[in-house]
Amino acid sequence: MNIWKSDKHRFFFVHIPKTAGTAIINALQERVGLENLILYTEVDSIQQFINSPNGKEWYNYFSFAFVRNPWDRMVSHYFYTKQICDNPNLLVTKNIKEVNRAKNIVNQLGSDFAFKDYILYRKNEADSLNGSYFQQFGYTQGFTSFIGKFENIQTDLQKNYDRLNLGNINLDLFNNSNHDHYSKYYNNETIQIVSEYCPHDINIFNYSYNQE
Repeated sequence: MNIWKSDKHRFFFVHIPKTAGTAIINALQERVGLENLILYTEVDSIQQFINSPNGKEWYNYFSFAFVRNPWDRMVSHYFYTKQICDNPNLLVTKNIKEVNRAKNIVNQLGSDFAFKDYILYRKNEADSLNGSYFQQFGYTQGFTSFIGKFENIQTDLQKNYDRLNLGNINLDLFNNSNHDHYSKYYNNETIQIVSEYCPHDINIFNYSYNQE
């Protein structure tokens, strides 16, 4: 995971993939300046980070993250992965780890893989790693000061700005995937897989599967 820190404004932002994190970072850069943000990449766990020298101010600073309906998030992941491989012009804007991960999926599933294939691939990957790729709770484990929701991003991010005295937000959700409502892509099997692998997201963050 990636974690951003601002010593000047005394906050940490935990970037959970596919929860509008890129848009949030762009908005923060515009408001506080890139020179006042420090990026920590490839963080293995939030607890490990807090116990490291980089996280020594964790309990003295405000910390926040955003989560998303897990069924919706997996659809966004699916289209994002396909987008990386289908549009070579985007490759230069993506980090090498994301590109290689997408290429590995294509190598195993073929270039025209369906959403069900993607969910089953992620399930098998989660099983083999003795963990879950799906769940978002693992990124924060209850250690952040505030958890916002993608579905309420304008309101929830403004709450953070108010807390940090950053004024009004200017948020551009330019990285949105172009797809139908997430329920269009699920069947009973894939609905159940996400349910089984995201119990904390569903129960703690109060999410449920809804038809359009």
